[in-house]
Amino acid sequence: MARILLGPMVADARGKEGGIVFSRNAAGHYIRAKVSPVQPRTPAQLTVREAVTYCSQVWRDVLTPTLRLAWDKYASSTPLTNCFSHNYTTSGLAMFLRYNTLLRRLSLALLTAAPSIGGQAGSPFGALTGTDAAGVKITSLNLTLTGSDLVTVSLCAAPMSQARNYYSGPWQHKTCLDPTTTYPFTIVASDLTTIGQRWFVRLRMFAKNGMVGPPWQGQVDILA
Repeated sequence: MARILLGPMVADARGKEGGIVFSRNAAGHYIRAKVSPVQPRTPAQLTVREAVTYCSQVWRDVLTPTLRLAWDKYASSTPLTNCFSHNYTTSGLAMFLRYNTLLRRLSLALLTAAPSIGGQAGSPFGALTGTDAAGVKITSLNLTLTGSDLVTVSLCAAPMSQARNYYSGPWQHKTCLDPTTTYPFTIVASDLTTIGQRWFVRLRMFAKNGMVGPPWQGQVDILA
C-alpha cells in the first residue's frame, strides 16, 4: 500500500500501489514499475517467517484478553515514526511481534507482559573501527545493558564502495550484544574484510521490559 503525503498537489509518496512503486533517493523522488521478487526461501527467510507465525499463534491462543489489552494500551501510547518522519501508532499485536519474533529466532522464552508505560527503548550508539587485519569491531556502546537487554547487530548485505554515503537495506542480522559482551567486539572477521570496503552497521535496542528502540546506523571504512 502506497503512503502519499498531500501538499498543494502531492508533496511525497512512498510504497506500492497497483503496479507502481513510489520512492526517493538522493536525487529526489522517482516512480518505477513494481517487480515481484523471486521467493528463494532461504534459511534466513524461513526462520523469520516461522517466528512470525509462531508468535502470532501465541498471541491468539496463549495470551489472555488482559495481556492482549495491555499490549494494545502500550501500542496506543507509543508513537512510532513513518517514512515521512510523522508519528503514528500501531496495534498491540504488531508491538508484540516487533519484540518477540527476535526472541523466537534466538530460541529464547517469549515476553508475554507488555511494558507498563508508553515509549520506546533508547537508541544505541556504537563506536566502530575497521582494519583488514582485525576486521570490523564495535569498540564501545553508549548504553549500559542489564538483565535480558539485547542490542541487535545487522550489517549491509555486502560491503560497499567508500563513495556510498547511505544504505537502506537489505540488512543481515548477525548477532546480539548483551550484558556479558566485552569490547572491542568483532562483527566481521578479518578474512571477510579487505582494504577499500565500506561496511554499514545497524544497531537496535530490545530492552528487557519489552520496549524496542529506534535503529542507529553507522559506517566504517577498511583503510589499512
